[in-house]
Amino acid sequence: MVAMTTFDETLHPRGQAGNAGQFATKTNDAPSGELAPTETNWERLQREAVVVDPSDPAFNSDLDMVIPATNKTYRDMIRMGIDPNDEDRRDPWIEQQQTARAAIITFDGKRIDMHERSRLALVLTLRADVPPGATIQFEETDQGGRWLNPRGVRLVDGTYLGAADAEEAGYDWENIEHAASNIRGTDHPDFVAIDPYSGYWELPPAAE
Repeated sequence: MVAMTTFDETLHPRGQAGNAGQFATKTNDAPSGELAPTETNWERLQREAVVVDPSDPAFNSDLDMVIPATNKTYRDMIRMGIDPNDEDRRDPWIEQQQTARAAIITFDGKRIDMHERSRLALVLTLRADVPPGATIQFEETDQGGRWLNPRGVRLVDGTYLGAADAEEAGYDWENIEHAASNIRGTDHPDFVAIDPYSGYWELPPAAE
C-alpha cells in the first residue's frame, strides 16, 4: 500500500515568483528582412494590365473584355490610369468612350473610316483616347494642308506626357495621330490656338 502525503509546493518550485523559469527573460532578435508590403487591388490591376502574353502565368484574360457600348477594354482603361473601382473617374471615361463610339458607327453597325468622319467625330475620337480632363497639344504639319500632328498630352494633375511617354503608358497614340492628320485647328471651335504664328494648338477637355 502506497502512503499518500500532502502536496509540498517547495518541492515544485517551477513557476513560482522566486523561480520564473529559464525562458522568462529570453528575447528574440528582430527579423533580418523586411516584411513584403501588401499589394492593393489597384496595384495588382496595374501590374496585370501590362502582361499581354497569354502564356504568362500573370496574364489576366478578363481585362480584355470590351466595355459595353465602347471600343475599349478594361486593360485600356487601366493602362490609361483609370481604376475600374473609382466611380468618379471610371464613369466619365466610359461616357466619353460611348459618345465617341456613337459618332463613328453607322446605323448598320459599320465603323466609319477616319478620313470620312465628321469634324465633331474626329474631336470626339481624339478626346476618347486620353483620360477625362486631359488636354492634347498639337503642331501643324509642314507638309501642306495645315493638318495637325499631336505632340503630347497634359493630364488633369498637370503631368505632361510627350508622344513616346504617352504611347508607353498605354495611350493609343497611333489612333490619335490618325485622327489629328484629318483635321485642322481651324476646323472646330474647341481647338485653341496657342500662338497664331507658330502653328501650335491645344484641344482642352469638353466643356461641362
